Amino acid sequence: MYDFMFHYDRKPESMTILPLAPEYLKTHEKSLNKIIELMNGGEVNLLRGLALRDLNLKILLPKNNVITEMSEQEFHKPAFYLDRFRNFIANKKPVRLTVTRHMQNGETIFAGNILVSFEDYRVFENAGEEGDFWVELNLKEYGKSYY
Repeated sequence: MYDFMFHYDRKPESMTILPLAPEYLKTHEKSLNKIIELMNGGEVNLLRGLALRDLNLKILLPKNNVITEMSEQEFHKPAFYLDRFRNFIANKKPVRLTVTRHMQNGETIFAGNILVSFEDYRVFENAGEEGDFWVELNLKEYGKSYY
C-alpha cells in the first residue's frame, strides 16, 4: 500500500493526497559525466557525480469515491487535482513529494520525500471511463536537500 502526497512543508492548505497509488513511479538516475575526445582518437570519461533525478508517475483521478480508501471529506473530484498540478507549476516553487509504503498490517516499510518541480503533465480521457482522468506527471528533483 502506498500513500502519495504533495505539499509545501506540510502546510494543510497545500497538502494534496492522491486518491490512489500511481499505476507506476519511475525514477531516472543519471550522471553528469562528460566524455572528452582525445587528439589520438581515444576518449576519456570525466566522472562528475549525479544529476538531479527525473520522476515520472501515472495516476488515475477517479470521478467518484468507489475505488479509493478515502473518506468522503478527503475525496476530491479530478478537477481539484488538475487545478493543484497547474498551480504547482504556476507558483514557481518546489513542492515536496512524500511517498510512504506500508505493509498490510500498517507497518511502514519505507518512506521517502524529495523536493521536486512539476515539469509538465499530460491528461488522458479514455472511452468508457467518462469522468475519470489519467494523468502522467513529469517531475524533476529540486536540489539535494532532504529532511
